[in-house]
Amino acid sequence: MRLGDNFSVVEEGLNGRTTDLDQTNRPGRNGKTYLAPCLASHDPIDTVVLILGTNDLRIEFHRSAQETANAIKNLVADIHQYTSKVLLVSPIHIDDHARDFELYAVGRYDATSAAKSRELADCIKSVAQELDCAFFDASTVAAPGNDGIHLDAAAHRALAEALEKLLV
Repeated sequence: MRLGDNFSVVEEGLNGRTTDLDQTNRPGRNGKTYLAPCLASHDPIDTVVLILGTNDLRIEFHRSAQETANAIKNLVADIHQYTSKVLLVSPIHIDDHARDFELYAVGRYDATSAAKSRELADCIKSVAQELDCAFFDASTVAAPGNDGIHLDAAAHRALAEALEKLLV
């Protein structure tokens, strides 16, 4: 473990998770309804690293970057019931020019989603400042793979190394 013996990392990622939105065809992806039971099951908690927002930008939700950041703000209020130490990580940008974007994203993401993703970091950073949370913009060290949405192995590594420096 690179963080050392004093760290116990609990990874709770789920593909397709939103901040607080329900998906009729993909149940259980609402971060708001999942968060409190998750935090309670892992209590005591020292630090929470939260990286959500990309799935909120799906075409079907018609959600702006600011609305997504507001939903993250509500999640931080829930987290603060368990710990005051929160690291908000804004997601990587959607790349609507990526090689396989049209194949992967058809009907789910579009150029507007990509534009909103580029606005998200500033919105989340404002929430972090308002709520006294640490902040990191994942797009400064990583970009999506060929599908234009998800991190590939190299991007995962780059993001992990950047976050490690913030947490140690």
